[in-house]
Order: sequence, then structure tokens, then C-alpha cells
Amino acid sequence: MLRSVCLTSALIAGSLVVPAKAEIVKSFCVLSRHDHTIPVEEFDCEFRQSQGTVQVTSTRWSFLFPAAEQGKTFQRDNSIERIQLTREGDYTLSIYQGGKPAPKTAPKVSKAYPLLCWLNTVASTCKTTPTAKGGFRLEFSHADKPTYTLTPVGPATTDRQEMVDSTGTRWAMSGHRSFQLMEIGGYGNKIEVSAP
Repeated sequence: MLRSVCLTSALIAGSLVVPAKAEIVKSFCVLSRHDHTIPVEEFDCEFRQSQGTVQVTSTRWSFLFPAAEQGKTFQRDNSIERIQLTREGDYTLSIYQGGKPAPKTAPKVSKAYPLLCWLNTVASTCKTTPTAKGGFRLEFSHADKPTYTLTPVGPATTDRQEMVDSTGTRWAMSGHRSFQLMEIGGYGNKIEVSAP
């Protein structure tokens, strides 16, 4: 009798420590390396989360983000649209559950914000204002109106002119009236401005 009670207690205790099986969710992933010379990759992937630990797999890639390492070896940023996992200086992985996000319609330009712009994948409108030393101020119309004040630090060119913003972040600017800014190092942010 005592043996069966002990055996039953051991089975119940053992079942309490077995983690629940995590559901696999078909997703769409965007892998952006922090080395701007490596192109961004987009691919179908599978997402699974168990007790805060995230696993992402595809035919080419396999990623593991242990919950205990969050804030130490990687940063996590959740939004309604996606989950973003960043290993500083290495890459950012964006996961869109349920498939590739639908393209966003471009907002209408106005006299106040006459240029069509993108901050990473966010479509917006913006305006530019000249500043000292051949630089310019770029202000977006969306959300809290992100603003960048950029000053050239490299020779004038239409392909990858080095710029620096007010926080000391370096950018490579290509183009003239319509242009693109790629963050050098850091998070690999991208700004695109389309002149009319």
C-alpha cells in the first residue's frame, strides 16, 4: 500500500515539472544583419515559444533565444505587428506571425510634409530643413514625429556619403533629391526619402 502511494505521488510530482508542449506557429521572418554589406533576408519560418524561450526555425536557419538570456545576450521588442529579437552588433530578427505582412499604403503628402518617406518599414511623410555645415534636419509626420539632424563628415558624393546625426550615430547617404540613409553599425536602420 505504502509503495503504491509513493509511486502515485512520484508520478504526480513528475507530471508537474514536465513543460507544456509549445504550439508551432507558421510565420514570416526578416533577418537584418548589423553589417550593412550583407543584404536583408526574408523567409518563411516557424515560431515556437515555451516559458519565454523562443525558437525560430526555417529550411536554412535555426535560432534559439533562452528566456534567461533576455536583456543579456539579446533584446526583445514586441508589438502588435511583430516580435523583434536583436543580438547587438550581430543581427535583428523580426517575426511576423501568420505570414508576410501586407504592404502598407503610402500616406498622402501635404504642404507641411511634402516628401514620401520610410523609416525602416514604416511609411510616412517628412520634410527637410537645411542646417549648418551642409547638413539638414529630417522630420517625420507619424507618431511622435521622429527627427534626425544630419551633418556630413565625409566628402560630398552621391553614393554612401558618410553623415552623423545629433546622437553620434553614423549613416551612409546615397542619392540626391531622392535618397537613402543606412545606419552604419548599430541596429541597421534605414531611412528612404522620395522627392516629388
